[in-house]
Amino acid sequence: RAMASAAAAANTPILGEMGLDPGMDHMSAMRLIDEARAAGGRIVSFRSVCGGLPAPESANNPLRYKFSWSPRGVLSAARNSAKFLEHGELITLDGAN
Repeated sequence: RAMASAAAAANTPILGEMGLDPGMDHMSAMRLIDEARAAGGRIVSFRSVCGGLPAPESANNPLRYKFSWSPRGVLSAARNSAKFLEHGELITLDGAN
């Protein structure tokens, strides 16, 4: 809050730490979904696939990708269970399998 007026004067947005996935991408998606609904639209599907893209000058490996978090944590999170709606049906995936 202390930096809000200085940021506004410099026309610079300040975003709190909200992660990337889920986080900023889902907040942006919800804004678009809300706008579509307000205009009378109907959302029939939403899928989110996310990854971090480094600046081109930093993409200096064959994958052109950099982890900004623990690779071990990412791999263990991939084994978490998941629930999502698909065509109105609740799908549950067991992360252990």
